[in-house]
Amino acid sequence: MMYEGLVLYMKEMDEDRYQRLCSVSYSSPYDLMTKLIRQNYMAAISQLHQAEMKELLMGFIGSLNTGGDTNEACTFL
Repeated sequence: MMYEGLVLYMKEMDEDRYQRLCSVSYSSPYDLMTKLIRQNYMAAISQLHQAEMKELLMGFIGSLNTGGDTNEACTFL
């Protein structure tokens, strides 16, 4: 640790500031990890939703298509 001497000095001279420094140094990585996990989770849900909607849309287009060319059904949308 680059500031090890300074942190030890702070621990001896000002216990309250040392406690705040420790709490920030432990909570910051946790907050960042939580934020990244939430972003990844939301991205995965979005991709699943898009795939589901695409599947539903293709099923709808297939039901509109009465044996003709699929491009005809697509121009309808």
